[in-house]
Amino acid sequence: MNKRVTTAILILCALTTLLGCMASTDKEVVKVDEAPPQVETKSQEAKAPEGDAPKWRVVELEAEKAPAPPIKKGPPPPSPAEPERLTLEESQRRRALERELGEAVKEYWQLLERRNVTKAVEYVEAMERENKQQELYKYIAKKKVNSFDVDSTTIDFEADPASATINGILTDFARDSVAPDRSTVKQWWLYAEGGWKLVREE
Repeated sequence: MNKRVTTAILILCALTTLLGCMASTDKEVVKVDEAPPQVETKSQEAKAPEGDAPKWRVVELEAEKAPAPPIKKGPPPPSPAEPERLTLEESQRRRALERELGEAVKEYWQLLERRNVTKAVEYVEAMERENKQQELYKYIAKKKVNSFDVDSTTIDFEADPASATINGILTDFARDSVAPDRSTVKQWWLYAEGGWKLVREE
């Protein structure tokens, strides 16, 4: 009887010990399987554990502004040229023109100062041509010539600013009665030394 009781007690102790071990094992499994999720802090995000893949961030870069095209600067405007001094020959020519044209020569020199030599010469030649033609008409009228048609007028200022050559057709009706075949005569007149001279006649 005592042996049976002792055996039963030993069996109960073994069962109790076995059940206690099983209970402790279940609790440990629950702890491992049902572990609460870990909350990552900022310090953990900043410092990644070794062996993890690097985390990439998408960063929007601002487009670089293209440089503005360089401003092309043109050449500086030319500085006005200083007026040239007149040579001795030009001074003599100027005095001769002043004697011939009087007040009209002022406009000529104004044109020269504006560096428009071509217009200045054309102006003087036109004035001189008109003056010479009027004087020639008066000269021919004194000789009682009926008409004189001017073909061309040339002025050689380089040779003599006060000289002019006028080519024209002289019609003398007084000659018609004497020599009808010479009703028209072509004459070349030269104005020099203050008077007109007949250079050639055809």
